[in-house]
Amino acid sequence: MTPAPPPETAPAPDPGPDPAPRGLLARAFGWLDSVTLGIWLLVLLFVYSTVGSAGYPRWGMVWNPAAWTPVRTKRWFEMTEFEWFHWWPFDLLIGLICLNLAVVTVRRIRLNAINAGVWMIHTGILVLCAGSVWYFGTKVEGDAPVVRRQVVIRTPDGETGAMRAIPGAATEVGGWRFSVTSTTPDYTLLTEGAEGVRDFAVTVSVTSPGGARFLRQLLADHPEHTEDVVPSGDPEQPMARAVKVLGRPLVDEELELALDFLPTEHFYLANWVQKSWALYLREVRADGTRTPWAQRPLEGMPLFNDFLEDPALAWIAPGESVPVDPLDARAEAVEPHDPLPDLPVTVTSYLRYAVLEERRVPGGPLDPTATVRLADDKHGVTADVTLVPNHPREQEDDYGVDLVWAATEAERERLATAAAPRLLFTADGMAEPYEVAVREVSVLDRDLPWTPVPGTPYEHRVEFVQDLGEQGVLASVELRTPERAFRRWVFDPPNAARTMDVSLAEVPELDHDDHDGHDHQPDLVPREHYELDTGIDVAFDPGNRPPPVRLVAGPGEDELGVVLHAGSPQDGTWVPLEVGEVVSLGDERSLVVTNWSARSRLEERPALVPLRERNRDARERRSMVRFRVGPEGAGASDWAMFHHFVFDRSDDDGLRFGPAMRRFPMVPTPVRLADGRTIEVAFSRQRLPLPAPVVLDDFELAAHVGGFSGQTTSIRNWTSHVRFAADDGGWSDPLTVTVNGPAEHEGLWYFQAEWDPPDPGRFRGQPDSAGLNYTVLGVGNRNGVGVQLLGCAISVLGMLYAFYVKPQLLRRRRRGGGDATAARSRARGLASVGVGGAPEEIA
Repeated sequence: MTPAPPPETAPAPDPGPDPAPRGLLARAFGWLDSVTLGIWLLVLLFVYSTVGSAGYPRWGMVWNPAAWTPVRTKRWFEMTEFEWFHWWPFDLLIGLICLNLAVVTVRRIRLNAINAGVWMIHTGILVLCAGSVWYFGTKVEGDAPVVRRQVVIRTPDGETGAMRAIPGAATEVGGWRFSVTSTTPDYTLLTEGAEGVRDFAVTVSVTSPGGARFLRQLLADHPEHTEDVVPSGDPEQPMARAVKVLGRPLVDEELELALDFLPTEHFYLANWVQKSWALYLREVRADGTRTPWAQRPLEGMPLFNDFLEDPALAWIAPGESVPVDPLDARAEAVEPHDPLPDLPVTVTSYLRYAVLEERRVPGGPLDPTATVRLADDKHGVTADVTLVPNHPREQEDDYGVDLVWAATEAERERLATAAAPRLLFTADGMAEPYEVAVREVSVLDRDLPWTPVPGTPYEHRVEFVQDLGEQGVLASVELRTPERAFRRWVFDPPNAARTMDVSLAEVPELDHDDHDGHDHQPDLVPREHYELDTGIDVAFDPGNRPPPVRLVAGPGEDELGVVLHAGSPQDGTWVPLEVGEVVSLGDERSLVVTNWSARSRLEERPALVPLRERNRDARERRSMVRFRVGPEGAGASDWAMFHHFVFDRSDDDGLRFGPAMRRFPMVPTPVRLADGRTIEVAFSRQRLPLPAPVVLDDFELAAHVGGFSGQTTSIRNWTSHVRFAADDGGWSDPLTVTVNGPAEHEGLWYFQAEWDPPDPGRFRGQPDSAGLNYTVLGVGNRNGVGVQLLGCAISVLGMLYAFYVKPQLLRRRRRGGGDATAARSRARGLASVGVGGAPEEIA
């Protein structure tokens, strides 16, 4: 066969003129059309998020979470996590990632049924980012304290007042004094017709202008059962219901006390979201009343690090250091009722974790003080002890070391030598005074024999000796004659006003069997005392019982020495001592004086708490700032402690009536201005008004089996039932708020943040609290959450489409493509053997 001629090749088409250059829009977005760029942007985002959130570890401690330090907490950043992920570098990265994703999707991925899943995933990511911009760009979060009830007061004269229904709260209205002695969150009524009904009860102590006292019990939901409790005159039951004693339920029916809601109108912004520091100012008027607090926001404030303008302004622990780095954060007046609208207030120092302490510093009157360091090298223990002999109440645990002042060399010699306490008796008819050493005390041995006083009918024995600190030393001397027996209290230094003869009817007892009778704490309020027996006079010399190590200073202000009483031949010898000189105490123990001054004065400064001793859960509650009212160099400066909340009411002043809310005291800093006015300053957080005032209707505590044990782990849930102010002047229906069950009202969401646990009295005179008197609600908005959820839903649908629908489409396409290929092969085979029509027709 003759081979067929090769087919003619068609000439190549004319390419025409060169294509026109790309447009400006294409050039602008062309560099974004890169998958590699997207990968690098994601790597940068990962690195940025890691160093800002987790941080970097200390060398060799990668697996210890506590060893990681976020970069954002360093001095040069000072950002919360919210601020770090809302900073312009992060926003720029997210914006570039979104642009890269959009450009690559449009230019590289054709929109068809096969690629619909990818388009949905990318679209969902972009929608999620848009919703997040809305959410974080408008985010507001904080908390609001809401007290369960307040006691509303109206006196018979028509004067009115109020106070919080919290144990310890107190106020005075028209000469009447009121204080909350207790609250009962789950009071059960026993009254006929209301048996078993649960209510919130408050007991108020009332003192009339005339001095009459009684208790009034108030019920939140059953005011008709209000009644008084009065003295009964029966020693077995000193208090009784007024209806049983007086025949009526109330002592004075014109005195009106009732429980009412106490609305909360503001919430305080959370510093952990975004730093929201603020100073609050109010003026103390001449009559003692106060103006409302005026808020001054603070900008440029730190949160995590100390900024101190002068190290001398704070007590810094040994081994700790704080860089000198002053602040210049100005608080400008923004509210019309600000007491100093034209006067600047500037924060110059900030301490992250500190407490105010009074310590001795050199200078002032003659008042010796020393700080010694005791070391036990055998056990690796050291202790720093501050000695203040003239102020025993300031004295720390002395560890067997004390400091005394000698006005003369003779007194120094006496203070260095041990001597027993002595009694000196004088009486008419005695040839000479009778002196006897005190070596035994009857409080330890009631069978101790009596010793006659020569030349008198008296016999004596010493009951106890007590060091009363600044009041001197007391000796209780038991005396008896054939006619009577009594005890006499004598003092050193002599105190004629306090020397007395006391009945022997009651004998004090010691709590410890091994007590030596010295420094025993007796009841110094005698129940029966006699006219002083002038037949005998008793004087007391406390002697000298030096501890194992005694520092003796004086008579010169630069003279300091040590006297040891440790069983060595040198005991009782005064040896000069220099600051920093090491004194060996034997058995690998030593003493060194690190600070000494013959003249000292008390000075209050904030003491920085070392990092290892800080409670990480305290957040900013131990922080404080130093502020200046007025221009630099001419203003008044002082320290202000942080207040978690700032309360406006007159019964909220912690210095006058006790804490405003237990665990949230109000202790503002008073500042005296040059014009004579007094301004109080409080350091806190910015606050915003709530859309509607909120009140606490009820609070429930759900515990695990066995009930509340005092530990938070025994609690299953906390529930606050709150109401909001309605347009008609009343209150809305109760809204339930729990820890994981937030509720929405007028655009803000409310959730359970803190509660009022049972709390024992924190200082003398403060009553115990059964708790549940208030709640702390978390408050925040959730703008854009719907958009974020929509973006997530679109991406999830896209993933489902890409993993389940797309494979089916590809499988069908491959199946359809295989049938067409087989038909074309069969047609070519028929044409080659001359069967059928033209190849074009067969094909």
